[in-house]
Amino acid sequence: MVERSSLAAAAKEPDFHTIPADTLASTTTAAKVLVHVIVLTEVQGPAPEGRADASHLCGNPWCFEPKHLWWENRVNNIARRGCAGRVLAGDRWIRVCQHTPECKVTTSGVVCDEDDIPSP
Repeated sequence: MVERSSLAAAAKEPDFHTIPADTLASTTTAAKVLVHVIVLTEVQGPAPEGRADASHLCGNPWCFEPKHLWWENRVNNIARRGCAGRVLAGDRWIRVCQHTPECKVTTSGVVCDEDDIPSP
């Protein structure tokens, strides 16, 4: 039988100053991934076969906006890194993104644009 005092000790908030940095980083990453999976499962349903990565159309790994997340396989997810979406050439926007769905353009200095409109 487990004593109540040991259960209370186990339930205490962790002291983050005593957790090694690599353990804390992996725990934070695991929690972030879990939140993405929960959001996507709620909005789009379970991950389709072979598409288990939560891909960010906005390129921001800390974004949890459901309209910016998409189930994707690992290769396609990694291929999105650094995608410009569209670029301004003179007075026209030119689509350079080859992904489906299209990557979103984010504003420099903004963590994640709030609109869900495809890039201009």
